[in-house]
Amino acid sequence: MRPRKAVAPTLAEFWPEFVEGYIEANRQKPSTIVTSKSIYETHLEPAFGSLRLDAITDEKVQTFKGQLADRCPKPSTTS
Repeated sequence: MRPRKAVAPTLAEFWPEFVEGYIEANRQKPSTIVTSKSIYETHLEPAFGSLRLDAITDEKVQTFKGQLADRCPKPSTTS
């Protein structure tokens, strides 16, 4: 009998683990944490939250980025 393949979590299921295990564990600045959470809630969760991580393909990410192309880019902070 073949071992069962582990099922990947959805992005929404994985997000809290990512926040704790990467963003907070790496002591990112409070403003970076707030920005990351805002980007997730505003853009990523609605687009990909219900998808399993192994179902988020490069093609889906590129399509998503294309949908955001008409938005104003983040202003540069460099001079």
